[in-house]
Amino acid sequence: MTDYQTILELIAHTTTETGLTVSACLDDGVYPTGVKVTDNEWAAVPLAPHDFHGERNHGIGCGRTRKLGLSNKSKIK
Repeated sequence: MTDYQTILELIAHTTTETGLTVSACLDDGVYPTGVKVTDNEWAAVPLAPHDFHGERNHGIGCGRTRKLGLSNKSKIK
């Protein structure tokens, strides 16, 4: 992989046997580094662990966690 365009094309051509397709685009925005997130801000993010390896796979909940196959049963630590 020599550049972002190559990576984006590889991602964009990803498919699965069940028909999943993937899209990607380059976000060339400039973002600040070193931003600190407070414990309260972090606690306010509605993380929902996935049923499969929920200790490391999460979705950000928006009221659709059941549809996404995610579990709300376990708490994030």
